[in-house]
Amino acid sequence: MNSPFDIVENILTVEANKGTCIECALKTALRDLQDGKMASETNTIIIITDGEDKVNMQDYFRKENETKLITVMINGYNEGLKKISTTYMDAKLSESGALELLGLARSV
Repeated sequence: MNSPFDIVENILTVEANKGTCIECALKTALRDLQDGKMASETNTIIIITDGEDKVNMQDYFRKENETKLITVMINGYNEGLKKISTTYMDAKLSESGALELLGLARSV
């Protein structure tokens, strides 16, 4: 995704299908950041999810870890993600929700 508009478009058209291992995705993203593959580009992970999976990763996202996690929820809630996220947002699939997402995407 090359622009904030691409991020918003993808978020607004995502469909939940219950099958993502959120912890697996986060561990892979953290490993990529720590191994230097992306370290020079960013310290931020953005996850877009319906939150159906359980997440217990407080040890991976300690305060001394400089990685920022932005969670965008689509029609769901996940307490574990909320605890470890720098920003936790419930995406509203509407025009006002799109504007809010655009503001978030531009801030990254």
